[in-house]
Amino acid sequence: MDCSYQLRIPAAVFLRSCVAPAVRADLSKASCLIAGRTNGTGVHALSLAEPLHLFHVFATYTLVFDSLKFAARRGGRHDDMKPESSGPPNRQHLEIEVKLKIRNLRTLRKSLLELGCQEHVPRTLEQNWAWDFPGQPLRQQGQLLRVRQFAGQCVLTFKGSARQSRHFKIREELETGIQDQTVLCRILEHLGLAVTFRYEKFRTSYSLKLSGQKHSVKLTVDETPIGNYLEIEGAERYIYRIAVRLGFTPKDFIKESYLALFAKSRLRKSRQDMVFLERS
Repeated sequence: MDCSYQLRIPAAVFLRSCVAPAVRADLSKASCLIAGRTNGTGVHALSLAEPLHLFHVFATYTLVFDSLKFAARRGGRHDDMKPESSGPPNRQHLEIEVKLKIRNLRTLRKSLLELGCQEHVPRTLEQNWAWDFPGQPLRQQGQLLRVRQFAGQCVLTFKGSARQSRHFKIREELETGIQDQTVLCRILEHLGLAVTFRYEKFRTSYSLKLSGQKHSVKLTVDETPIGNYLEIEGAERYIYRIAVRLGFTPKDFIKESYLALFAKSRLRKSRQDMVFLERS
């Protein structure tokens, strides 16, 4: 006997005020649909869909709670550049960054040190493999599944579609370390994915701790086959402050990925991948 059941938890959370003490969640009417099956013995048997639904429920509640707390925490605050993300302000897994075209590599490195940046990883070759399904549906949706080798580590990363922002590239980013890249690649191949793009760069990693701030801003100098770029990753207002101190303006901000930049470059006419013919 195959029967289904529903566990209803309707999500109705009400923001009573922008002041933290007045923020409360009404979970009594909260709801979600969890798929499940029972077999003839009445013993619950997990379906493949259940873990995905359970994860969706957890993620939904986390997003709602974080949104309410963020709204209360930011009440009445004003910064020199306000967040531009159009989505809910849960930033635990958000990547917020810009690229800047480097005019003079030596001058920029000197400016970073004068600014107080600390070098964490010296100039090291970074190799990247973008994976996708036939027809590249991930790329068409502005998403990325990437395997990266850098500084002796292998990392698997998923990046979601970019959120609406005038100056910054804002997107979900989930990543985890991988012990065996060969095994990972075999798993991805069995799932029907294949490498669709490779790109390399020599990367130098820095961080900058701003006065009075808990978190550091990440800065990376990338020497690529299509030119040299500085990436700044952090909160929008900190990216803006650092860029200005380095002599850049918002007009210099680049939101495009290296894949998009390569597609527009002259090098694309002669190569399929953004890799070095000779490494030095």
